[in-house]
Amino acid sequence: MTSEHLDAARSIADRLAVEWSLKLGSTLPGASCSLVLEACEDRVLKVPFPHAEEATAWRTVESFSGHGGVELLRCDLASGAMLMPRLRPGTTLDTCGLDDLEQVDVCAELILKLRTAPRVDGIPLARWYRELNDMVESDLVREARRVYAELSAESPRVVLLHGDLHHYNILRHGDSWVLIDPKGLLGDPSFEIVGFMRNNVGTDPCAAMMRARLVRFAERLGDPIERLWGWAFTQTVLCTASTSRSWGDACERAAAAIWEARP
Repeated sequence: MTSEHLDAARSIADRLAVEWSLKLGSTLPGASCSLVLEACEDRVLKVPFPHAEEATAWRTVESFSGHGGVELLRCDLASGAMLMPRLRPGTTLDTCGLDDLEQVDVCAELILKLRTAPRVDGIPLARWYRELNDMVESDLVREARRVYAELSAESPRVVLLHGDLHHYNILRHGDSWVLIDPKGLLGDPSFEIVGFMRNNVGTDPCAAMMRARLVRFAERLGDPIERLWGWAFTQTVLCTASTSRSWGDACERAAAAIWEARP
């Protein structure tokens, strides 16, 4: 994030405030590639930074509306800015008081809803995995390359994926759970659990927890546990290359625990 990015996004927000008759409020936290602002009491305006992947996310948000995703009220095609409802109370899945497997159930139910959404253009999953070839050699990286090759050798149906379905992107809205901030990928349906699997909210990752999650996801989704595990492992290894040392280290610990939980 740079001051230039913020200035450009703010300029777009000011233009849309006039065009859409919005009264903009304070900046909302949590976004890294966009500016998110209060827009009256019950709406939110999200403006992607220039050239960010989020600039085309509106297509996925629109597709997921009514299928577990937040509703898209209005979109500016030139910038990718989106007007959406303000989710209230907005509690994230990690703070809802449910235990880990009950949280898996919430995530799985939302995944099943997403699978009924119409398919639109998105980022091919294979594009994300190019980075795997450039990663520094390690035991985990070598195994991830091997497992990814095995996953890619089969050709399951291709669906529109959220791509980042973790605890902080699942929010409470009234009596329902709603998804926000999709990446908009195209790929194997079993990939969708990866965001949840690599997150270890308030606890150190361990093989027993990862195995229990995988078994529960397989039961709820009806997917082969081997493919659920394979995508969770390989994508978490990918995340170890993060420029954030703390996040990369956390993902390395999660990847090691998922590896130990292999079926």
